[in-house]
Amino acid sequence: MKLLNMMKWNTVAVVIAMAGFLASCNKSADVISADDSASASNESADDSYHSDVDDISSAASAQSDATLSGRVAKWNDNRLCDGTVITLRKKVADNPDTLMIDFGTSGCTDAKGNVRKGKIVITYASAKRWALSSSYTVSTDNYSINDVKVEGTRTVTNLSSSLDGDITFEITLAGGKLTFTDGTTATREAHHYRQWARNGTPLDLTDDAVKILASYNGGTSTASGSNRHGATYIMQVTSDLTWKASCLASKIFIPVAGTKELSVSKNSNTVQITVDYGDGNCDKEVTLTVNNKSKTVTLSRDSNG
Repeated sequence: MKLLNMMKWNTVAVVIAMAGFLASCNKSADVISADDSASASNESADDSYHSDVDDISSAASAQSDATLSGRVAKWNDNRLCDGTVITLRKKVADNPDTLMIDFGTSGCTDAKGNVRKGKIVITYASAKRWALSSSYTVSTDNYSINDVKVEGTRTVTNLSSSLDGDITFEITLAGGKLTFTDGTTATREAHHYRQWARNGTPLDLTDDAVKILASYNGGTSTASGSNRHGATYIMQVTSDLTWKASCLASKIFIPVAGTKELSVSKNSNTVQITVDYGDGNCDKEVTLTVNNKSKTVTLSRDSNG
């Protein structure tokens, strides 16, 4: 149950990312251009699709073998829907454990109204899924959400020797690609350190937090790629991005603290954008800074910028 609660908290990270689409701005004049806001929006939107796959796989990996039991199985998760088939194939000879989440070729609609199609495939490097340095890979097979095709391979490694305190994972995305319904594509490579902070109260989830760490043992959380509008970007987390469980009741699913830097290039022009999520208050506002000029932006779910 403890592991299941932990990975359910990772659900926050997926929904959080889906909410990170910058659309409506306040009237602080033309300090930050619409293109700057759109660039920040697109980076968040692209990340959200890939993080959604990672989060579903994390929730699946938290299930016990008794739940999955080497046959068709299902657990309570609002991203699953009628028609979803989950199958665990236990290790045979040199073949590792493999977990397949199959939404079907025609797809099904989850509790949030998202239409999911295709398969998510999880391959475990060790039978001890949560031992120190244990890892698994996540790939897709014609998987899409709302007809946006999601590709790429994610590798998740446990960096914590104990499950009793804060738990840290290293997550790498290779070959990330999104194909949208209009034929445009976006690419992404990413390397993150994700930490589940339980604040010394493992049995009380209400004071928990999820963080994307700016650094861990000399490593950093970064991403790079191209968006569907032809711009390329490099992203680095500069102070830990933090999501709070206590903000969920207010429907705040975005980071409430932390900063990241975006370097966005298009048509030989490059702009540096700082995204500041604030000091921990449960709100939907961030501050964008370009050339030492700042603007407060309210987050919404428009990904078309």
